[in-house]
Amino acid sequence: MIVHMDNSTSNPSSGILADRAHVPFSVIMPTYNRKYCIDQAIQSVLSQNYGDFELVIVDDASTDGTLDHLKAAYPEEIAKGKIRLISVGKVGCSGARSIGLNDAKYDWICYLDTDNQMSPSYFEIFNRCILENPGYQCFYAKLRMRTSGEVVGKPFSFFDLLQANFIDIGTFVHSKALNRELGGPDTNLTGLEDWDQAIRYTAIHKPYFVDAIVLDYNDLNSGDRVTDSGKSEENTRRIMAKKILVNVDFLAKNLHPPESLRWAFDHLLKIFFDKIRKIF
Repeated sequence: MIVHMDNSTSNPSSGILADRAHVPFSVIMPTYNRKYCIDQAIQSVLSQNYGDFELVIVDDASTDGTLDHLKAAYPEEIAKGKIRLISVGKVGCSGARSIGLNDAKYDWICYLDTDNQMSPSYFEIFNRCILENPGYQCFYAKLRMRTSGEVVGKPFSFFDLLQANFIDIGTFVHSKALNRELGGPDTNLTGLEDWDQAIRYTAIHKPYFVDAIVLDYNDLNSGDRVTDSGKSEENTRRIMAKKILVNVDFLAKNLHPPESLRWAFDHLLKIFFDKIRKIF
């Protein structure tokens, strides 16, 4: 069951590149029992010197009073539609993100986890890049690890991305059109879903790399995350299968066997794809 808690009467219109100085953003934030830390993440959004955004918080059946806390702490923001609350049954991180993404009002999507924080200029940086690069539908930037100080993020290489993820979901901004074209987070995954989404989106649409740090990332391990890391082997297996499909699909589109072998080539590809898909 999905329960929407939205007191806003506004119905903002948007376009992927509206004729305006500010592109509106929808920020998707899944949460599960994060009452103790969610306020810092929320404040990092509300304190932006930027007005065109909404924060969509999807509560994944929290039992610690997160929803009641949010309604009591942010009544004005909820009334104005700056914060929208959605309550769902236990659907996991991918499911919560997917619900928030499908419900987003604006055409540019950001993500923020409850233990991370946006940099003060997050929206301004991506707004400028989107307006200056209208040919791109997805963008990503760098993050800084909170305790180690390590900076993660580098210029795009699809080959490197297939080896390991360097695009954290909190630094990834994309048009909502990509969700309609390629689907949202894989709800069959209980972890590594940001890597999977980055692979699927950037395999079709090359992203624009923003050489700036936009996220303060909590690199301390926590046992109360929405993501279930206990199934990492299964998640990795699923993503590896998808990576194989991406590579084989690329070969299929770029190899041109003689016409006399075309039928056999296509038949073998079909058998291979069918076997790989059974892994999912």
